[in-house]
Amino acid sequence: MTEATAHAEMRQHASSGVSLAIARYAKEHAEARKEADAWADPTVKKFMRMSVDEISAEASRRLDQLEAWRERAQREFPEVWEQDRVAYLQTQLSLQSAKTGHFETATGGLHDFLVSVGAPVDELDEH
Repeated sequence: MTEATAHAEMRQHASSGVSLAIARYAKEHAEARKEADAWADPTVKKFMRMSVDEISAEASRRLDQLEAWRERAQREFPEVWEQDRVAYLQTQLSLQSAKTGHFETATGGLHDFLVSVGAPVDELDEH
């Protein structure tokens, strides 16, 4: 892995984390489906075809991948870790929400989505 691929991998984790969380929220909150459609890129649409249990399992698998990324980045590319630390925390929170269905606290794109659907959500300040 190079620095560039480490950053690219983090961006992919971040994108899929928000997409999984949006799909889970929309599946469990019918009133949010119309707004979720506005956020539905091809990845969200793919995840929306999954059951809630499948979304949870996928989020769990991706949390394991994210943790492996963190360990590698801290060990091999500490400067990448420092630059992507906030993205890691945001992604971890999104994936945990997708896994558990708990959306009380969010940050980044997931927070923006939840606010847009009128969900009661606290914003986590990860700095």
